[in-house]
Amino acid sequence: RNTEVMTSSLYKPNMELIQNFSGLENVVIPESSQPVQTHTLDEVVDWDELDFLQMDVQGGELSVLEGCARLLPTALAVQTEVEFVEIYHDQPMFADIDRHLRDAGFQFHTFLGFGQRPYKTGSASITQTRQVLWSDAVYIPDVTKLKDQSTERLLKLAAILHDLYTSVDLVLHVLAVVSDRGSPEPRDRYLSRLGSQQS
Repeated sequence: RNTEVMTSSLYKPNMELIQNFSGLENVVIPESSQPVQTHTLDEVVDWDELDFLQMDVQGGELSVLEGCARLLPTALAVQTEVEFVEIYHDQPMFADIDRHLRDAGFQFHTFLGFGQRPYKTGSASITQTRQVLWSDAVYIPDVTKLKDQSTERLLKLAAILHDLYTSVDLVLHVLAVVSDRGSPEPRDRYLSRLGSQQS
């Protein structure tokens, strides 16, 4: 029995591809399968808006996004795992998720590290890797339309960007929009906080 089970997915692993990498087969090789009933976020969440949406569902991220057409446009940040190679058969790739989120009014912000595995080489001494397999991608609302957000939502976005991603420049950009509305205090306090951390 595989004691290193780390994943489960609605998609079948692409073993033809996976077997080319060291240390990948043992964490995705199927042990069993069973039918499951799925529900969309729009069906199970009765909130009017989202602050933050994070997904890591092994190839099913686009299905999650498609199932929250009502809630997705209200999100202030979306963090989703994306794959750059087809680890699972017929799974949506980074390009598909990127297109969907851009169509929904988001822009790409940053990647959070990259998942890599070395190709099998027949030599245990070769462990260097260049192939990128997956990452977490972060999306935010289109910054050209930040003025459409309420001040409360902008302050929430600034908090998310600082606390989760340390995106200082973008935080200041968001707070500048708040300042333009006659409320410079949040930006001034943030700058003061940054100054005290550097001193």
